[in-house]
Amino acid sequence: MGTNYRGLVKDHRLSDILLGMQSCRKTGILTVEHGGFVKKVFIQNGDMVFSSSSDRRDSLADILLREGRISAEQHKALFREMERTGRKEGALLVGMGCCEPKDLVGLVRRQIEEIILGLFSLGKGRFSIEETELPANEILTLKLSAPDLIYSGTKRVRDVRRIADVLPSLDVIPAVSLDMASLSGEVKLDEAGRRALACIDGKTSIAGIVSLTGLDRLEVLRTVFAMVNIGMVEVKAPPQTGGEKGDAADAGAQRPSLDPEVLRAIEEMHGKYMDLGYYGVLGVKPHAAFPEIKSAYYRAAKKYHPDIHFNLADDALKEKLSDIFSYIYEAYATLGNSGKRSEYDKSVSLKPTRPASAGENAKIKCEEGRAALRNHRYAEAELLFGQATYFDPSVADYHYYYGLALFRQNKAKAAEKAIARALKLEPFNATYLAELGFVFAELGFPARAKGLFEKALKISPDHERAAAGVAGMKSP
Repeated sequence: MGTNYRGLVKDHRLSDILLGMQSCRKTGILTVEHGGFVKKVFIQNGDMVFSSSSDRRDSLADILLREGRISAEQHKALFREMERTGRKEGALLVGMGCCEPKDLVGLVRRQIEEIILGLFSLGKGRFSIEETELPANEILTLKLSAPDLIYSGTKRVRDVRRIADVLPSLDVIPAVSLDMASLSGEVKLDEAGRRALACIDGKTSIAGIVSLTGLDRLEVLRTVFAMVNIGMVEVKAPPQTGGEKGDAADAGAQRPSLDPEVLRAIEEMHGKYMDLGYYGVLGVKPHAAFPEIKSAYYRAAKKYHPDIHFNLADDALKEKLSDIFSYIYEAYATLGNSGKRSEYDKSVSLKPTRPASAGENAKIKCEEGRAALRNHRYAEAELLFGQATYFDPSVADYHYYYGLALFRQNKAKAAEKAIARALKLEPFNATYLAELGFVFAELGFPARAKGLFEKALKISPDHERAAAGVAGMKSP
């Protein structure tokens, strides 16, 4: 038996504990107790290799049920058989035909990762660390990337107070840390991470990153917060100029007022941007490589992004800026995708390029979002569906899928609001009602959840998702 350490979750960052054990190549068990459940992370020579949970919602069967890969009846039958025979859950899933043997290791890996990822959202509870040899006969050992899981896990943090402890204002300036190079092969950044990292230069504030990337402010805060937690990024306070005059100068430096030259540039660009085409509007040549296109996009965004010109009073000029930037973004999104770029290159000689309508953009984003959702790229799906709702808020499906992507990332509160907006547009959609039922169940409102499941079944008696929800409410 080795060293033991105990503490409260609220007083420590889980990322510091796990990275500390990794750097010291410790072997042992991290145990976290919260809400009556016990979750454990098994660590061997600093690497996370396994996890376990007493919460049945973390079971393999519950993962398959949530994904619609097994029915509520199969779910109940599995647990009855486990109680009767004492056999392992994975073996029973294969034996009952719920899972192929070749898929079991991948499913177990996802379960292990999800248990670990869920720990980062906890703001309360107790933890203990025991340095000890691992029970080799009881666990399946997998080598998991600590920085990668910490990045994904801390992005799930919903308590903005925890984020504010690290990033107290939008004026904070993030900079790439010296450890960045050592993390390059350890962390797979999501789309928001890649876009934010491209703007982190030790000079641009959080507010500037929001404007340049077009990402939601909270998404940028969570992303930078996650990068800080893995040591990829460090933060520094905004420059102090002293006095009210200095503050005004800072504000002016971040959001410059429009002088006549800038006004003329906007008017001139609005008169010709459609004729320039995608390459011309970014100021690059047709053979330009992607890094050059990306740099050109960020230069154009700094000049034409509407948020940078927040003090513009002329509504007509605001619309012109919006037109220009929409086209610039469309150019970047097209030329940054090899397939779309090839199609564009073939079509550009046949007809003049025009910016897609808001409705067309929304459909494109929704299709891309559904593909991301199917491939479990939930953060990317959230971004795409969010863009779809922005382009066309009148389509219920966009709000529903946006909520679905949020729910898959344990953002139940935000998911509830999104699906509620979908139901305002289509109040008798059984699928929306059933999914909202699961959201309310997760939020701890079983009566409301049950009511939604029953309402969905009244509209569509054969609705499997609603039936599974009712069956789950009756489960012991």
